Amino acid sequence: MSSIYIILNTAGVGGAEKRFTDNWHQLLHDFDMDIHLVIDVQTHSGLLRQVGYSEKLQASDHLHVLDLGGGRFRDYCKAVNAFLSTRPKSGIVHFPMSAVPGIRRRFGHKVVVSWVNSAMPPLNRARWKLGVGAWLGFWSADKVDVLNPENLRKLSKVPGLSRKVSLTAGGTQVDSKLYRMGEKSMDFVFLGRVEPEKQCLRFVRCLPELHQRLIQAGHAGYRFRICGSGSDASALKLLLSQDEYREIPVEFGYSSNPDEVLGMASVYFSLQRTSNYPSKALAEAMVCGAFPILTQVGESELMVKNCPYYAFVPSAFTAADLFDSLSEYLNMSPDIQRDIALKNSQYAAARFAPGQQAAYFADIYRKLGC
Repeated sequence: MSSIYIILNTAGVGGAEKRFTDNWHQLLHDFDMDIHLVIDVQTHSGLLRQVGYSEKLQASDHLHVLDLGGGRFRDYCKAVNAFLSTRPKSGIVHFPMSAVPGIRRRFGHKVVVSWVNSAMPPLNRARWKLGVGAWLGFWSADKVDVLNPENLRKLSKVPGLSRKVSLTAGGTQVDSKLYRMGEKSMDFVFLGRVEPEKQCLRFVRCLPELHQRLIQAGHAGYRFRICGSGSDASALKLLLSQDEYREIPVEFGYSSNPDEVLGMASVYFSLQRTSNYPSKALAEAMVCGAFPILTQVGESELMVKNCPYYAFVPSAFTAADLFDSLSEYLNMSPDIQRDIALKNSQYAAARFAPGQQAAYFADIYRKLGC
């Protein structure tokens, strides 16, 4: 049996890191595959603080915790090559994030690349290196796994890619034993990476007017919780330190217990600019019974298809848009709000049940000769 290596190079924790750790664990234990997880030390440390992952990440011969460069691509490539030089050749290497060039030539491994972003690889002046690296990874890979249906459509039209690209089964998955509905408070939650794609800055800029509208409508006892880290974190802290935010009930910071935050959440905001499909945090919030408010962009409707309760706002949302969607929830009676939590939780627990993706990746590996 050929060895398989999933290599997670990011120095942080998001939906993709949790999803591929879950898949690795299930493939190892339920599919009897010789599959290894190679993970950056910072990501490993962050995952250990997440509910359920200390058990999954117990020391074993199939878990390799390394310094993968902390986001520095050259150091990452050196670390991966050094690791693979100690392992048997002619296996399968799966890169869910950034592919290291030359792996097939040096070690005889077949290569799987996953593109986990909702947007296509960038080719703009600011991020051209990321875009070029992603496209080179696609063309050199034996298989390309794509998370977003629109990206699949576009990549299928690219010469040399149409026969090796496929859509990730199920989009995302949530363990409903770990993410459960708790005692609901009036928490309005934004949880995830605070990056431009997520539009967290735009959301926070809306808060002064949104808060004023809510007060004028007679609503009270709520708080906004923004949990996450990322490139917009410094700008968010600076914005929230201004005088106009002093009277707004808002908290910002990283949480290592998203299950607790989402378990208490009555409303969850998923405000991505390109697509909310398939947001793991959104799925987790729905399993926890939150009322989701999401931008109507891309394939976002796939995330809430047949969901009992939800609301959309435009991509370029305003405070008025957010107020209208929040009011839809807040104007309901407490009994109906409890019904929302219960029905959304039941729907999402069934919709995002684990298992589909592990079987999907097992099939890919087997077809490549595992």
